[in-house]
Amino acid sequence: MRPLSWCLAALLLVGCAAKHEWRKDGADEAQVGYDLAVCRRDAAALAHRDVLREARQGTPIIEHDLRTGTVREAAGGDRRAAAMTESTLRQRYLAECMRKLGYRLADR
Repeated sequence: MRPLSWCLAALLLVGCAAKHEWRKDGADEAQVGYDLAVCRRDAAALAHRDVLREARQGTPIIEHDLRTGTVREAAGGDRRAAAMTESTLRQRYLAECMRKLGYRLADR
């Protein structure tokens, strides 16, 4: 993916993320910030662990070329694909953590 495509994708994600926030009845801004920081830390550690485990097991990292519609194995553990995988896992673990603490994602 070209640098311009990465920038556009990042802007779309930031734009979408900015329209939502984590809410929990009775939680003030400080509590939400604290819980979010803890969940981000834990999510980052879990995602990194999972990516390392996959790499050690030799599980192939795949790429999906949206232009051609093809799926292929990334050459030699492509760092970019691994970073995308880790980012996706981090987001999933963050959402799971916040939901376990009683938060919901709501429109701003």
